[in-house]
Amino acid sequence: MLVEAAQAQGTEQIKDLARDTGFPVRVALQAARHICGAGRRSGRTVLAAEAAGRIRECLAMRRLELDWLAGDGKDEGSRKLLAALMSQGFGELHDPIEDDPRWAPVVRAAGDQAGALARARGIDGMGACHFIWSEQERILREEHGIAWWSPAHLNPLTRYD
Repeated sequence: MLVEAAQAQGTEQIKDLARDTGFPVRVALQAARHICGAGRRSGRTVLAAEAAGRIRECLAMRRLELDWLAGDGKDEGSRKLLAALMSQGFGELHDPIEDDPRWAPVVRAAGDQAGALARARGIDGMGACHFIWSEQERILREEHGIAWWSPAHLNPLTRYD
């Protein structure tokens, strides 16, 4: 009985953190796993006050990053970045269209086509990802009318080789 009460209280703490910061509960759970180093069930135990504070700070920093990167949210790029940050939480972001079952195969095929073009031109090793992403973006735009953003575009604070 005490274990179930502790689990319920931990889950409620995560929900409270999510509500307070404006993030989905799933993202708050990711932050809890990130901060606490816990497994998939990090929300099932009562969070220590220190851990809850660190999770809140982590989510607040993510919110600042989101606001800084997304700007006013009025243009398509800002909306796309906002969708990626809110849905994917922590770690490297990818274009949300890659999660859409209708478009994921098209995006992968364009990536494969761009990779084949890079190999055919002898572009390999350091920096090849930028050529591949540029070609993938071109293919998706010209052949499918899709505005796709590369990982480099969605993760401007990350350096890719």
